[in-house]
Amino acid sequence: MKPRTQKKILFIGRSMLWSVLLYMSMMLVINWDDVSRALNATATVVSSTQPADQSQDPANTAKANVAAHTGIVKTVIVVLKAVSGIATASH
Repeated sequence: MKPRTQKKILFIGRSMLWSVLLYMSMMLVINWDDVSRALNATATVVSSTQPADQSQDPANTAKANVAAHTGIVKTVIVVLKAVSGIATASH
C-alpha cells in the first residue's frame, strides 16, 4: 500500500476511535446517575405475574433497560482500564 493511502487510512481510523471515545464519555457523563445506580445495585430477579395482554408500566420498562446495559458498561470500564494500563506501561 502506498504511504499516502496508509496515512489517510490511519488518520480516518484514529478519528473514528476518538469520536467513539468522545461519544461514550459524553453518554456516561449525561447518564451518570443511571449508570452509577445500575453499577451499585445488586442483581435482582423479577418475575412477572401479569397476564401477557396487559401493558407494562413505563417506569419498570426503563429500569429494565438500564439493568440490561449494565453489563456493557462494566465491560467498557474494564477495557478502558486495561487500555490505560497498557498505555502507561508503554511510556
